[in-house]
Amino acid sequence: EDKEAVEKVRSLLELPGVDKEIADLSKNLQGQKLMNSEFLRDRFSGEIKDQNYRIVHVASHGFFGGSPEENFIMTYDKLLNMNLLEEYIKPKQFVDLPVELLTLSACQTAEGDDRSPLGLSGVALKSGARSVLGSLWPVSDTATQLLLSSFYKHLHNQNISKAKALQKAQLELINTKEFNHPFYWSAFILVGNWL
Repeated sequence: EDKEAVEKVRSLLELPGVDKEIADLSKNLQGQKLMNSEFLRDRFSGEIKDQNYRIVHVASHGFFGGSPEENFIMTYDKLLNMNLLEEYIKPKQFVDLPVELLTLSACQTAEGDDRSPLGLSGVALKSGARSVLGSLWPVSDTATQLLLSSFYKHLHNQNISKAKALQKAQLELINTKEFNHPFYWSAFILVGNWL
């Protein structure tokens, strides 16, 4: 009976657009993919600690609107709170290749109360990543996938800042018929180092 309950919760929390999002991002980013049952908290921590990733992209459920103790990311097996994320990333803060960008993509990544932007800022400061990109409210999988794919394309292919890459990605959504409403593109914020 408990297995049925767990499977029911997993099916409710499915993020159907993540597979396509990760496939699109893999075209512009090199690195290790930990998807679904591979996205275990200990495995994730090992990857972060042992490798020199400049960009860490997490597409999962999470909450970043309250105090650091209330903020978390869901891995496949456990919650990853900000104290643990800090433990994984912060030691890399002053190495030659620190984590430049932490992207939090998925349901409710910054949604919460009126302190949501502060929640994301806190993640940036606490984690040791130079920048954090997230959304202030849940946005459709398709809009998120399009925006992030465009963001990384601009960030990778041109010598432009993260802020400019985000702006270009937002403009691309504005110029679509389906996603031109601010609901789809204005949810995304970049905190920390914009360069």
